[in-house]
Amino acid sequence: SWSDVCREKQYGGLGLRDLRAFHFALLGKWRWRLLVERDRLWNKVLTSLYGVPSLTSEGRRGSVSRWWLDLWSIDVCDGISWDWFSMMCVRVLGNGRNTSFWKDSWCTTTPFCVRYGRLFSITINSEATMEDMCFGIGGGVEWNWRWKDDLDGKYSVKSAYHVIVNDSLFAEIPLHKFIWCHLVPYKVSCFVWRVLLDRFPSKFNLIKRHVLIYSDSSYVWCQYRMETSSHLFFECSFAYHVWMLSLEWCGFTSVMSNNFIAHFDQFLRLPLYPSKMRYRWAMIWLTVIWSIWLTRNALIFFSDKVLSTLDVLEMVKLHTWKWLKARDNSFSHSFSSWAESPFVCLNFY
Repeated sequence: SWSDVCREKQYGGLGLRDLRAFHFALLGKWRWRLLVERDRLWNKVLTSLYGVPSLTSEGRRGSVSRWWLDLWSIDVCDGISWDWFSMMCVRVLGNGRNTSFWKDSWCTTTPFCVRYGRLFSITINSEATMEDMCFGIGGGVEWNWRWKDDLDGKYSVKSAYHVIVNDSLFAEIPLHKFIWCHLVPYKVSCFVWRVLLDRFPSKFNLIKRHVLIYSDSSYVWCQYRMETSSHLFFECSFAYHVWMLSLEWCGFTSVMSNNFIAHFDQFLRLPLYPSKMRYRWAMIWLTVIWSIWLTRNALIFFSDKVLSTLDVLEMVKLHTWKWLKARDNSFSHSFSSWAESPFVCLNFY
């Protein structure tokens, strides 16, 4: 979907600009200025027209402008977590003169008017500030708003856009950055990204889109099984044998998961190596996925090209060596050395 494409690469997307999210981030800038620029003339004019706004309340209701309604609707938009703006704003301790005791989230992430609704309904002064309720004497450091997604605590359209498109519903998966490995061609990373989202032309997906009929759904190596992504790359005996040979070539023996993320994570954790070497190791996993796909296509479109699992392993060795030679200046090993001992060539020992 478009939301998948617009998320940043480390969150599983392609990093394209989402204009709707950018619009909300711009409106959020005005919400932020309403909170932190209370002494400005324009803020006082809006306060006189619409009442005193708080973090979660737009002030006085009634006949208001379209812009004002849009400003206070950004927390309840479809496709974005509820109260995303309010959840990112926190108070810094001060004298409480500008902080609403009931309506601002000064103690917890939920304002007291929501958390203790029954008590709020019977309070005499619903507009009481922290200074009114807790501090009888003025002075001291005033409370300030802080934006949680910025180290300096200041709101920016860039950080707000980052929060919206990489919503907490789509929490960061650290493995995504290894999919966009600089050591493999971009087309390989794009393909693996599509496989991860199950947006690639497997027979199962083509049937769902009515491109193929159900009778054409069988896998090329397993005539009685549906060609799903997990079966194609992990569950089929052919693919499983390719993975076992690849692990054996690297000096490992392991039982691997059939889930894409779990399989990739398990593969990356097999050797003990410096973090800077992870892209080299991830390249092998990406190449195995790519080689299985090329072998599958060769069998479908060129039936005379029937490759064995050993042939696929040789393809993996050749592709990884060529890409390392072309894209890694520190790699200077011959193909024979690479094919015999990849761990030594990768400086893992």
